[in-house]
Amino acid sequence: MLYKIRVFNFAQKLRIIIKKMKKSSTLILLSLLALLSFSCEPTPKEIADNKEKELIEEHDKAMAKIEHMQHTLGVLNKERVEFMLDSASHHAAHLEDCDIAIKDIQIADKAMMDWMHDYAKNSKISRTDDERIAFYNDEMVKIKDVNEKITISIKEGERFVHKFFIDKAEHKQNLEKSKDTQIEKTDSTQNEDVEV
Repeated sequence: MLYKIRVFNFAQKLRIIIKKMKKSSTLILLSLLALLSFSCEPTPKEIADNKEKELIEEHDKAMAKIEHMQHTLGVLNKERVEFMLDSASHHAAHLEDCDIAIKDIQIADKAMMDWMHDYAKNSKISRTDDERIAFYNDEMVKIKDVNEKITISIKEGERFVHKFFIDKAEHKQNLEKSKDTQIEKTDSTQNEDVEV
């Protein structure tokens, strides 16, 4: 019986120890979680580095459109020369629209070149992490504006080219119909002369 009491006491003490360990392990676990949550908050340097990365990604999006913009500009310039060589009155209105589309693309291209030049110069200035964050936020606004100008100038240039080609095709069809009508009139006049 003494043996049973000792085992019972030992088991009881063991339960108490396990309960205390559970409480302390929970406490340790909560402490670790609190410590981890504080350490997960990014430092100003990490925030600034992330802002710089986002800025470069936005710049790369804009740069990816430059080749498309240059192609659209080339098509517009070609059409402009054609307008100037063709004295048809319907091209006069197109010439003005074409000039506007060309100017918009040139403005967007210049905005991109200016931004890159200014960024290259200003990014070399030594700054604190908080100043870097403010700098990258300001630059993000500027590059988004440039990106929007590029996108709009491409869309407007393509819209004009598409409209011009449709007008050009319709004009060509009208000329062909006009020629066919003249040929038919000539043929019918000649037939009348032969019958007389």
